[in-house]
Amino acid sequence: MIDQTKDKKDDALQQKLDKAKQAPRKEDARKTMEMKQAAEATQMQDDKVHAAKAAVQSNNAHAVTPIGSARVTENEVEVHAEPGKTGQKIASLKQASKVEILGRKDDEFKVLVDGKIGYVAADKTDYEKKPEVKKAVPKPVGSVTITAHAVHVRRGPAMDQASMGVLNQADKVKVYGEKNGFLEIRVGDEVGYIAAKLTDFAGQNTVNAKKEDKKNEQSIDKAPDALRNLLAKENLTGAEIAAARDMISKCPEAIRGDLFQALQTKPAYIRSQKGQQKKPGVRQDGSGLENLAACMTLLGISNPSADMPFETYLEQVKRDQKLPAEGGLETWGSVANAMGVSYEALCLPGDRTAIEKSFWSEIVREQLHQGKAIMACVNHQTVRVEAVEEKGLVLTMPESINTSELGTGYAEYQGRAEQLGQGRRGILAYESLNQLELQWVLSMS
Repeated sequence: MIDQTKDKKDDALQQKLDKAKQAPRKEDARKTMEMKQAAEATQMQDDKVHAAKAAVQSNNAHAVTPIGSARVTENEVEVHAEPGKTGQKIASLKQASKVEILGRKDDEFKVLVDGKIGYVAADKTDYEKKPEVKKAVPKPVGSVTITAHAVHVRRGPAMDQASMGVLNQADKVKVYGEKNGFLEIRVGDEVGYIAAKLTDFAGQNTVNAKKEDKKNEQSIDKAPDALRNLLAKENLTGAEIAAARDMISKCPEAIRGDLFQALQTKPAYIRSQKGQQKKPGVRQDGSGLENLAACMTLLGISNPSADMPFETYLEQVKRDQKLPAEGGLETWGSVANAMGVSYEALCLPGDRTAIEKSFWSEIVREQLHQGKAIMACVNHQTVRVEAVEEKGLVLTMPESINTSELGTGYAEYQGRAEQLGQGRRGILAYESLNQLELQWVLSMS
């Protein structure tokens, strides 16, 4: 006989055992679901944080003021999201692409590309080659005493300009420049003008000019015989100028500036390559670099090529090193660097400082007296500044220059007759500078 009671007990026991086995599985499933939900919540939070960071980064990209700009010099350069060249690649820049520089991290630049902040290798851009911009700080060129009973300080160099105040007889003021018969002075942080004829300025000018001429003559007289013999020549070669520069550097500091100024007149005019007949081994693509060649000669650097003019050689350097093709400050500076010459910008486009006489009589004149070569771009005409005189700037340039672009304030200098047709030399009056566009001024040494 079958014991049904026992069977029922066995079934109940089996059900309990089955429930006991299923309980862990349900608990594991519950825990797995909870972990999955927690992971999804964490991911959503991370996404929100990343989105917020991206928004802040995007906003910051537009809020940070760039410290400059640069162009890519390699065929292709990667931009990474993080410094160290290991971050995610966010962009790829082609050669000559322009980027805004926001800062620097070791050997990488922090850049702004398409509204995103990234990092690019500094040595794959031309930023390091850019000239350091030095803003010209006005310095007084002297002082004058008021000779009239009362003199109005005008807001501009004209009698019909508004008065800023009155100076009394015997008052002394510092002068920063002269324009149209008015002297530039400072009234606090503002610029003012007083009529020169109402001061002792005219008498001072006559005395100062005579002192300057006498001082220059005395300086040359004190130079060594070998140096005096070189300076007596009309023109000097690069090798001769290098020898002269070495001798000047050993002269007493008191006469060094005058001797370097005398040396400024010694580089020969360099004839423009435009219109010359082609000659074997001479390429005619040096036009525009004639003034730079004269500057190189002034710095004691001779033409390395025996087969082509100096300016044509410089053009070849520019092309071989893939330097900026267009004419301008960066072109001249880059070629100068390639020739072992350093340079700095004394005035950049848009800077109106260079229309002031004080900029030339103080800053540029001091550069010339240190033996540096000065190039400038006036109304898109590139010239070399040979001297800063009382009336204006002494300029030299190839004969291809359109001097009509220099305005009515320019006049040809007489002299060096044997070189007429190969170059020009003239003086540009200070009064005409405010009517011209002076793009840049470059100093080389």
